Amino acid sequence: MREYDIWLSLVAGAACANGQQIISGGVSPQWLYNHRESLDKYNIFTARQVKKAAELDINRAEDIYRTHCRLGIKSVNYTDMDYPKRFKSIDRAPPVIYYKGDISLLSAQHTVSVVGSRRFSAEGEMACRDIVSRVSPYAVIVSGLARGVDTTAHRTCVESGGKTVAVLGVSLDKYYPKTNKSFQQKLEKEHLVISEYLCGRRYYGADFVHRNRLIAAAGDRLCVIQAREHSGSLTTAERALEYSKDVFAVPGSIYSPYYRGSNRLLARGKAMALTGGDGLLEYMGIAVSGQEHCEENIPQLSRTEKQVLDTLDGAMLTAQIIRLSGLSAGQVKAALTGLELAGLVYKGTDGRYVRRQ
Repeated sequence: MREYDIWLSLVAGAACANGQQIISGGVSPQWLYNHRESLDKYNIFTARQVKKAAELDINRAEDIYRTHCRLGIKSVNYTDMDYPKRFKSIDRAPPVIYYKGDISLLSAQHTVSVVGSRRFSAEGEMACRDIVSRVSPYAVIVSGLARGVDTTAHRTCVESGGKTVAVLGVSLDKYYPKTNKSFQQKLEKEHLVISEYLCGRRYYGADFVHRNRLIAAAGDRLCVIQAREHSGSLTTAERALEYSKDVFAVPGSIYSPYYRGSNRLLARGKAMALTGGDGLLEYMGIAVSGQEHCEENIPQLSRTEKQVLDTLDGAMLTAQIIRLSGLSAGQVKAALTGLELAGLVYKGTDGRYVRRQ
């Protein structure tokens, strides 16, 4: 009975420090409820949890359960066969996971977590799209559905025909950010969205930090696209290293604040440099055909297009290209349109252009 899952969540609290001990006990939430008056004998629960368990009747859980049923939210606890094994071995393991979608995605043979800045550059956006589109046919992509890299990773995976898992820092009756509401609903129907938080619970900033441990645990490998100096992505990378996961980071300019955290991971030997999806697939032991571009497949370019392409160095605004190329605004804009249609440059959401090859 799923009411007991909710009762245990209420007793244990979110991201409880003794989650691993509760799981190791191996008894069901219903058993714990039936023995709630004597939980102090088992040296697993804290004094606060013991007190709350004795006082909390199942009726409170049933009220929340009805809300979950109305919203189509399901739950899985650590005694269930479909509880994600990747979560069982971590500290602060969630005794209960709430979800919408296909929970079996967390048991896929290959999973890759992708994280990065909420505010990223055109270079980071393109790197995320290129890596995810290459990897998603072979691995489930896991991320946190936040703005920036997270949402781009999920959307690229969906567009590429892959499967993705969104790990929320809020309960499943909320949408954060709200601009992702329709997309989150799509993921709930066709992919998987999970949370360890009960409906109706107010969320806090720390919830997103706690959420990061689940992103780290859910992926066999973690890819950091762009991370600033104090990025939450770095805490996810630290958790992944604690869980003995392989961590990769896309290297970037030493002068760019977008890459300061990512580059630090590389400089300290905590991550391996990643320059494309093929490198990640190779490390995963997945042999795929290369994406080499034969000379005859490269489109014929005009002199102006070649000049603009040669001018591009990193992510650049149109005004910068005009100034450095010496061409007129009309020439540069026409050339960029042609290069974009040919797939040789990419225009990021920040308006900057990046050379693809």
